[in-house]
Amino acid sequence: MEGVPGLLTRYRVIGEGLSAGTDNQLEAWERMVAKLTPMAPEFFAEHVDSARAYQLRYLCRRAISKAVSEMKWSV
Repeated sequence: MEGVPGLLTRYRVIGEGLSAGTDNQLEAWERMVAKLTPMAPEFFAEHVDSARAYQLRYLCRRAISKAVSEMKWSV
């Protein structure tokens, strides 16, 4: 089996990419919750706390990965 040539995941490794801006991601996520909660209040009442926990866990892991990557370059 032959793969596709070239780097296909560059967006995941660029420090300035979308996933690097954890503060902006969290703000956007919170705006989405605020905007959609009135449309499905029961759904959000049931799921928003666990969804927020997953989101925060992802963003923490991303922030740690970014910090480790930056430390490697500063040594």
